Amino acid sequence: MKEGKYDAAIDHLKSFSSSDLLVQARAYSLIGDAYAEKKSFGDAIDYYKKASEYKANKFFTPSYLMKLAAAYEANKQNKEALDVYNEIVEKYAESAEYINAKKYKAVLEGSAHCHF
Repeated sequence: MKEGKYDAAIDHLKSFSSSDLLVQARAYSLIGDAYAEKKSFGDAIDYYKKASEYKANKFFTPSYLMKLAAAYEANKQNKEALDVYNEIVEKYAESAEYINAKKYKAVLEGSAHCHF
């Protein structure tokens, strides 16, 4: 993926399977990254969702959720992004992502109010 061969990376990672919960979720996240690089945000969203839902835990799930929210924003789905930021704030207050989630949530909420 570092060489910009996103399609090859996606094919390779999709064929990958692991019983190791951390590795499998990471593979889903990497597929999401490759799709995001290609600006295929709908596909990126699907894989970031898979990563965040696969054996959710306080160590890795918040970072996958942040990627999911960013992909939603890139895809102009601000309501969905806001829902994801809320999930991080409510469920993962002790995570490193908590502060950014609160900040991005406030920005989205602020921009939503400006449109009315």
